[in-house]
Amino acid sequence: MKNVTLEISEDLILTLRIDLKKSFDLTRAGRSVVVASTQGNQPLWYNGQPLPNRIRLNLNVFRSLTEEEYEELLKPHPNPNVFRSVRK
Repeated sequence: MKNVTLEISEDLILTLRIDLKKSFDLTRAGRSVVVASTQGNQPLWYNGQPLPNRIRLNLNVFRSLTEEEYEELLKPHPNPNVFRSVRK
């Protein structure tokens, strides 16, 4: 998981903590930036046991590119072998 902290209470309440100031990679479409992700379906566990009914969490939090970030991506990469896929 990236930038996601989970806590499950005794009464099975799930609390997520995400630092909204962080940023990671571009999304596959290249139009947004990942802020947090479970990186696919993740099983939820409590006290070393999986939750009933095989409950899973799949979370993606992202933000739009800033104009500056977008302009930077449009510039040619110093390495000619690197291809940047950018869509607006």
